[in-house]
Amino acid sequence: MKQEELDRVLQQHQLWLESGGVKGERADLRHADLQGADLRDADLWGADLRHAKIDTNIRGCYNFCNAKFTTAALPWLILHPNWLKFKDTVQIFPD
Repeated sequence: MKQEELDRVLQQHQLWLESGGVKGERADLRHADLQGADLRDADLWGADLRHAKIDTNIRGCYNFCNAKFTTAALPWLILHPNWLKFKDTVQIFPD
């Protein structure tokens, strides 16, 4: 996924969050290759990131509460400074 497309998805997701789901659309980043993508200050609340390829860039997002991941993301999620805050809300699916 190119950064421009990721930016568009994240903007629509932010609009979805701010409007209570009336406008924009929930981010569906399943199977997206986000390695090296800029997730700085991204609000990934409720985003579907199953099978997304992430790396240390997940540390730049500030919220992934209620997001969906597969077990491959766990090593990166555990390194996030807010892991303890969000860990009970994250949904983990088998790879």
